Amino acid sequence: MGTQTDRGSVISLIMPLLLTLLVFSASAEASSLHQERRVMAGLNLFPNIVSVDLDLLDKRSKKGFVLLLLANEYDQHEAERLAARLRGKVKSIKRTEVEVQVASNFTELGKGNISPSAIFLTEQLSDNAFQQVLKFAIERHILIFSPFSGDVERGATTGLSIGSRIQPYYNVETVKRSNIRFHQLFLKVAKGYE
Repeated sequence: MGTQTDRGSVISLIMPLLLTLLVFSASAEASSLHQERRVMAGLNLFPNIVSVDLDLLDKRSKKGFVLLLLANEYDQHEAERLAARLRGKVKSIKRTEVEVQVASNFTELGKGNISPSAIFLTEQLSDNAFQQVLKFAIERHILIFSPFSGDVERGATTGLSIGSRIQPYYNVETVKRSNIRFHQLFLKVAKGYE
């Protein structure tokens, strides 16, 4: 009899733990799916936002391309996957051929080896990496697009605002510091963060 009571006690102790793990797992999966949707929505919006930079053609690479740089810190495979998707989708912006590259070594950015026209973050960067990319982008007058929640608030030039509808989101201060001139229509439809 004592054994059945012990089993009942063990089961009553384990059941809440199992339910918590199940809820956490479902929550993590939902969060991951939400994150994937944000990234894909951002990737689709990114070329359109790049195209409303009025000085974009002055920011072409040395070879004359609009160079879109996908920046990652840890997940090179995911960055390559997104780059392949972008290459398949966007061939030109403003009648200028597009080249897509992936970078995870941010110390190379300041050395002139990479001359991007705009940067897309494929993952939420650590504060140190984010600050390196932000400093580079401001100095070069190019935009950073991040689809991740909270990145526009910490300085990314543009991103997504998801509420009752999805709309472009931009950091007013970073736009000023970068001397980026956006088309007025973009500023009318986008949400600004100050």
